Amino acid sequence: IDEVLPEATGGAHEDWDASALTLREAVVRHLADLCGTSADRLGAARRDKYLRMGEWREVAAAEP
Repeated sequence: IDEVLPEATGGAHEDWDASALTLREAVVRHLADLCGTSADRLGAARRDKYLRMGEWREVAAAEP
């Protein structure tokens, strides 16, 4: 997940046009970020993203 999109008032099923526009804007924005990036770099970034999923670190509890 790269972004959580806001849902139209009443739900996406209540306003198809607004929902489609929100989705379109997000897709265009994210594609613009990817334009000009080589296939090798895109592949490496995708692989790294999926390898980080589920990664966690333990944090020491704060002292009272």
